[in-house]
Amino acid sequence: MCRETPPRKRAESWTIWARCSKPPADHVVRTTVFLADMDDFAVVNDVYASYFTEPRPARATVQVARLPRDARIEIDAIASYEAK
Repeated sequence: MCRETPPRKRAESWTIWARCSKPPADHVVRTTVFLADMDDFAVVNDVYASYFTEPRPARATVQVARLPRDARIEIDAIASYEAK
């Protein structure tokens, strides 16, 4: 995403990707959020809270100097589900 993209739009783009993923969000047990700018935390937190239901997955959020492709946010998620 380009640097001009507002933080909320960046976070909402992640939720679009996450909704199409397997397993679904209710199987996510832990996330690590990497932010290029900690000033984006409040917006990311709002979108995170609207996407995950209680009990929300455990989360760590850190600011990093740089992300691949100069992304502004990267999220690592661990999900648990029964394999068939």
